[in-house]
Amino acid sequence: QDRMLDLAVMREAGFFHAPRLEWLHALLLALCIGTTGIGLFPYIPNTALFVLHQIAANLAVLSFIFATFITAQLLPIFPENIHYPSGAFGITAIGIALGYYLFRLYNFSAMELLLIAIGAVWVASFFFMTGSYIKQHRPDLLES
Repeated sequence: QDRMLDLAVMREAGFFHAPRLEWLHALLLALCIGTTGIGLFPYIPNTALFVLHQIAANLAVLSFIFATFITAQLLPIFPENIHYPSGAFGITAIGIALGYYLFRLYNFSAMELLLIAIGAVWVASFFFMTGSYIKQHRPDLLES
């Protein structure tokens, strides 16, 4: 949230042109809500909590996949070729989901853990790259 607000301040100050920055903010917020829902609603089959758990997990996965593919287009501060590694995270997530839903290669919990792990790596790299950009152009924002 803090990084997105810093980026919004920089966009308003004219550091870069990103008319749809709010879309990325919404995707990252949906990812956070989905991930939080995974923890709030335990995985207990055949209960209402199980249904809520699966809804939260699917929200997190879909948000993550969309974010990996469109971050470079929505936020033009990243290196020119960032869509390749970011897209690789998205393709990996799709592969993991297909491995569960189509081929039943592993159980639902294993799929969740794999997706949370690659999601955490992607979010950490996004956080690092945006922090580097902000530090380079407006270090005062990181101190506040």
